[in-house]
Amino acid sequence: MSSGAVCVFAEHFQGTVKKYSLEKINKARQIAAGLGAQTVVLVCGHRLDKVVRDLAGTGVTKVYAYDHPGLEMYQPLLYADLLAGWAREEKPEIMWFSSSSIGADLASRVAAKLETGLTAHCVDLDLEEIDGKKVVVHSLPGWGGNFMVKIVCPEKRPQMATVRSGICEPANISGKPSAEVINVPVNFNKELLKVRALEEVRDEAASGELETAEVVVAGGWGMRSAGSLDLLRQLAKTLKAEIGGTRPLVDCGWIEESRMIGVSGKTVSPRLFISVGASGQPHYTTGFDKAGVIVCINNDPAAPLFEMCDVGIVGDARRVLPELIAQLEAAL
Repeated sequence: MSSGAVCVFAEHFQGTVKKYSLEKINKARQIAAGLGAQTVVLVCGHRLDKVVRDLAGTGVTKVYAYDHPGLEMYQPLLYADLLAGWAREEKPEIMWFSSSSIGADLASRVAAKLETGLTAHCVDLDLEEIDGKKVVVHSLPGWGGNFMVKIVCPEKRPQMATVRSGICEPANISGKPSAEVINVPVNFNKELLKVRALEEVRDEAASGELETAEVVVAGGWGMRSAGSLDLLRQLAKTLKAEIGGTRPLVDCGWIEESRMIGVSGKTVSPRLFISVGASGQPHYTTGFDKAGVIVCINNDPAAPLFEMCDVGIVGDARRVLPELIAQLEAAL
């Protein structure tokens, strides 16, 4: 029988909990409140004192910490064995992972070990009553990103999912940790280290903090008329913003794939999002629909994005952007 707990696997780097993990924790607390359940966090690594202290200050019920030198870097077989073992013993109702490279790899391994379902790359989560039982409804873009699909796991437990960033505000970290911390003894078979992570290397091409940026400017295929992204880069510099874009800009080599926004790329939720030259198909807008203020610049007044933006400017980017930049530079 399920314990009813809502569990999040938390990722961290150099002593700091990842923002997207804090988002999942916040959402887990909301769902747990609806179920009358506990919110539990699992974390693996080494020298976890600060990470555990921060997680214990997010308002969760319990933090299970697996702290061992052999866990300092992500070890796929070992991590999966530990988490699946925990789930078999504790029987949570729900387990969530981030849609990061680690989260996607680990979640699929754990789900296979537990013989339960796994919904990948969710963009929203909510509770609904189905056949008299409260279940989590996982929402994600359908084929081609032109519609939303809702997926449930009505029988198998735990209900598992990988969840994209930007689904909600991250949980606040209190200076007074309140959660119960359980330091789990780590004993493992060395056979589980057949595949090992040996080194972590930062991807310099993806070093900009796109997913945590307060302001994001993004270009679409309509920017081809400008001949380059120079104007977009100038706008980003003026606003101290990060640059993103659509698949066509990746395909033509104008932006790195790590800066693609949408179903196949990143999900962002900045205070201000400015889209230039993109029509606004669902596979793109899904990537930023939770932004605070959305500004759209497009020369087509019938572009779908005008229906969801807060501020719309109809015009050629080659004329609009220089004037916008000049006005901003004068005001800032």
